Amino acid sequence: MVSKMGFYDWVREKFKFQAFMLMVTGIALGIAYLLRAGSKSSIYRYSSLPKKCVCPKCGYTVVNPNKHCREILCPKCKIPLRRVY
Repeated sequence: MVSKMGFYDWVREKFKFQAFMLMVTGIALGIAYLLRAGSKSSIYRYSSLPKKCVCPKCGYTVVNPNKHCREILCPKCKIPLRRVY
């Protein structure tokens, strides 16, 4: 059965549906953000300080640094150092 809905009514129904879907997506993203913000995750993979850091490009090394490797820049290459195991 074909309805006698006009173009304006058709567009209005499509707009309502899109607005509803946008609202549902926003609520879902908001909940996901709040759940993630509540966790106590660190930006660092390791909680302890490294024993040695090395530059991946030139091989410059630092032994027993007082901070995490990614906070230390290589004096020659100006890139962050990486942790050595």
